[in-house]
Amino acid sequence: MNRTFAILVIGILVIGIILLGVFLGQKMSDINDLKLQLSESQQTAMSVQAQLTSCQQNLAVSQTQLNQSQQNVATLQTQLTGCQQNTSSLQTQLNECQGKLDQCMAQPLICGQPVTNELLLPGHYGHSFNIDLQPPENLQVEIWATSSTPAKAYIQDPSGKTIKDFGQTMHTNFKFTAEMQGTYSVVIENPIGETRTYRVTYTICHKP
Repeated sequence: MNRTFAILVIGILVIGIILLGVFLGQKMSDINDLKLQLSESQQTAMSVQAQLTSCQQNLAVSQTQLNQSQQNVATLQTQLTGCQQNTSSLQTQLNECQGKLDQCMAQPLICGQPVTNELLLPGHYGHSFNIDLQPPENLQVEIWATSSTPAKAYIQDPSGKTIKDFGQTMHTNFKFTAEMQGTYSVVIENPIGETRTYRVTYTICHKP
């Protein structure tokens, strides 16, 4: 009987040891799972911390850029204010110049005495009247072909450019205003091969 009891006790102990082993094994598995979760949580926390550090750095860079932009805006505002002041000053000067110009233009021109020339031009020959003018002086010219042949007439500016071409005319009366300072030429030509007579009268009107 003692032997049977001992076997029973040993069996109970073995069963207890087995159950304890199973229980401890399960707890170790739970502990390993907790360790794994803790490790993952630590990695996640480290990743979040890295992201937070990066965000802080980006925020600092953005703040620096914002400060620089504000400084640039302030500089541009100062420059704009200076440009507006310069524009206002230039506008004032322009108004003064315009006022002086209006005064000059408003002054009536004084016309001198008419100058008349009788020309006897051989065939295909011309004559040029050189007249010094400056803006806003003007020149009044009248041309007569006193014979039956028309005159060829045109005007050249100081650069030699023809600014008015009247072609062939028996009589013309015209006026023009000088646009640049210099010597203008009124050219009269006989377009045929025989001598003809022409009369030219011109009047210079200038500022007083």
